[in-house]
Amino acid sequence: MKLIVSTAALALGVSPTRLRLFLLRHGPHLAGEPSARRQGRRRPIPEQALEPLLLAFLLARDLRIPDGPALQLAERLLKAESAASPQKSVGAGPAPATIELSPILRLSADLPALRLHLRHAIADALEAAPPPPPRGRPRRGAIRTR
Repeated sequence: MKLIVSTAALALGVSPTRLRLFLLRHGPHLAGEPSARRQGRRRPIPEQALEPLLLAFLLARDLRIPDGPALQLAERLLKAESAASPQKSVGAGPAPATIELSPILRLSADLPALRLHLRHAIADALEAAPPPPPRGRPRRGAIRTR
């Protein structure tokens, strides 16, 4: 499923402008290149791209780091989770994704909890998002509301 920027921004808890600028500067590979670079063209964001975006926004806010490094850390955390081998004991919960920043500093994230939060946020955003306004010129003879 692909979401428009305003709905994705609502799910991520940021303004649509912040999300658009973030994608332009740091994450064109996340949303894919728009099919045509024309003004007014909508840029759909794949649902799987929301996970690194949410993690990057949380890291930027909570650690007070710039957006670019936050996105890099988010992508490293997601890769660390997929690269982790399942050598856990039976009955143990999922281990948090952890990356080593230095010999004495590690960063970890509870990605299953992040995904659960994101699923609920997307559902809420889809319910709360207003329908897109009609585009183009009004029909001939349409009643003006002004």
